[in-house]
Amino acid sequence: MDDFDRAERAARIVSKQLLALEDVVRETTETGNTALGCEQLGRWKSMTVELIAETVSESEAAALRDKRLGTFLLGQPLRNFLSEAELYNAFLVSLNEAIKKHPERTFKRGVSSDDVRVASGSSLMATDLFISYSSKDAKFVGKLAKDLVSRGLKVWWDKWMMKVGDSLHKKIQEAITSSAWLGVVLSPNSVSSPWVEKELNSALMKELEQKEVFVLPILYEDCPIPLMLKDKVYADFRSSYQQGLSTLLERFALSINPTLLEGLMSGSSSTISSCYAKVRPEDRKLYVDELVKKLPSASASEKANALTGLFVIRDPALSGHLLAMTNDSADTVRRMAIFYLGELRGKSAIPTITARLSDKSQEVRAAARVAYRKITGTNA
Repeated sequence: MDDFDRAERAARIVSKQLLALEDVVRETTETGNTALGCEQLGRWKSMTVELIAETVSESEAAALRDKRLGTFLLGQPLRNFLSEAELYNAFLVSLNEAIKKHPERTFKRGVSSDDVRVASGSSLMATDLFISYSSKDAKFVGKLAKDLVSRGLKVWWDKWMMKVGDSLHKKIQEAITSSAWLGVVLSPNSVSSPWVEKELNSALMKELEQKEVFVLPILYEDCPIPLMLKDKVYADFRSSYQQGLSTLLERFALSINPTLLEGLMSGSSSTISSCYAKVRPEDRKLYVDELVKKLPSASASEKANALTGLFVIRDPALSGHLLAMTNDSADTVRRMAIFYLGELRGKSAIPTITARLSDKSQEVRAAARVAYRKITGTNA
């Protein structure tokens, strides 16, 4: 087995093991069990090292086990698992500290991804929208809250945020103060609710103090409009939920879900595929454009992750982006662009790949030889 075959085999092992690591991270996040996470991380590291060691020479295997990466020559993909493990180790430490400080924020099994996202934005953190409503309208509010979260908003809804023993008045006042807007759901139930009246009065006082829009009326059902809201434009959900939602979203000017964009920039093929599948077809061009905007970044890792995102989702303009990035100043980016061109098997890339056979970087030259062989079927 030559160096290129061994490198490719090791890279496949790393790719598979990174998927396994994602499962460990997901389980640790859901359970909050950092002790189990540390134990699983240790096993994962040992198994990955041994799997890769089987594909390399004895000296390289010894260097890998000792983390002497300066003498480990098979390329960046084989270093990825160590950097991922270090990031996860830091994640475990951070999660453990967060659990100690705020045990009420420990994630539980069975919580939906939407609920997890909202729960992570506790009242200690600024939220985009506090929802004031009558509990009799909880079904409508639950749907609205989840739809807003799915579009990237941090939403404060008492069903997600209030815990047994919390001071209602204190926690609600803190939440209103730390929110960018308060959305009041208007219905016969809410306009007769003392709690909603208190929340609305508090919000209107804040609006007067800061002299800018804070209260957003959400008209759910026909009802008498409170005097202080009569001159406001409202999001009308009475005849069309979608129309009301669209009107409300215009206030936030949000089209991109930050969580999904972060997933597309993760560098992980499985995460990218999963996140892209959640993007509505009519919004996909927006996300692709965001990835393309990252290509001129000053950060080599950001450029590399954007390229990976575009490759996994198979952007129609991918080939052009890859050809352009083969001239990037960062060795990592050039190597990745060449590698992906080889994966595409496009013969139009042969001149560019041939030019990189004499690249100043050993890793880029190696990637160019592999890509050339994949496209032409012959060694360069």
